[in-house]
Amino acid sequence: MLAPLLTCWFLAGSAWGADPLDEPPVEMPIEGVEDEDEDEGVDTDLPPELPPEPPPPPTPAELCGQGEVAQCYSAGEAYFSGGDGVPKDQFRALQLFRKGCAGEDHRSCFAMAEAFTDGAGVTADAAQANEAYQKACEYGLGIACRQVGDQYVLVAANPRDAALWYGIGCELQDGPSCTATALAYERGDQDQSDPERARRHFLAACQYGSGRGCTLLGYRYSKGLEGAKRDDNVALALFRRGCEADDAEGCRFLAELHEQGRGGLPTTGTTVRQAYERACQLGDTVSCRWVGATNYAAGDYRKSMLAARRGCELGDTKSCKLAEKAEARRPR
Repeated sequence: MLAPLLTCWFLAGSAWGADPLDEPPVEMPIEGVEDEDEDEGVDTDLPPELPPEPPPPPTPAELCGQGEVAQCYSAGEAYFSGGDGVPKDQFRALQLFRKGCAGEDHRSCFAMAEAFTDGAGVTADAAQANEAYQKACEYGLGIACRQVGDQYVLVAANPRDAALWYGIGCELQDGPSCTATALAYERGDQDQSDPERARRHFLAACQYGSGRGCTLLGYRYSKGLEGAKRDDNVALALFRRGCEADDAEGCRFLAELHEQGRGGLPTTGTTVRQAYERACQLGDTVSCRWVGATNYAAGDYRKSMLAARRGCELGDTKSCKLAEKAEARRPR
């Protein structure tokens, strides 16, 4: 009897109670967690790839090679002195300057001329230097025209041709070129002397920043020379401007006008002293001697010694003697 009953029980197990291992697990809800769809809110796409790093900007040398001649000068300067991440290579610099000059960049032509003049990275060659200066002048650099003019004066002893180059430099607003042109007109280097045109060029030189031009024109007005009518006020203004532009004689002439009381100016005071001191600093030996002597007379032997030593270094023998005297009197 027992066997049939067990058989019936196993066959009808679900009715009496199924094996718990055969049942699927019951999911128990967790408080505070909502049931979400598995795919909802899940980004299955991969993040986009980062863009590649941009290439570094081209160097001035590379831009020069690509035809941007204005960059040849910048690249050459870097190689000439060694900077901007490039080694010092003056021969390479000269190649870059040459390429820039071929592209009519006046700065490159001038730098090439300076290299040939100084023998920097290349054998010194006055002829090639002068040729490069002429090209720089042709391409619009006034100082280069002046350099060519100087060569005609110092080397070729040809003031007539020098005056032509100075005139071009003046037209390009190079102040010292205008000063040289004015002197050429006074001397009559090209034709006969023309003081009026000379004064116009001195004035242009002063306006373009040549302190020497201001001083020379002021001197003519202070003395009534070369057709200029004597005018102390005009001379004073020009000397002051020359001094401000670091012309040593301009400062000394300014001081002397004050000392002489010209135009009702005070004959003593800080203006006189400061003008002489400035002239001494700029290399005027007469002014150094004046400063040294004035301070010696006032008993300031240290200042006297310093000013006189400056004059002595500039080759003034009287200043040398004064410096020795002041040194002997200076307190220890």
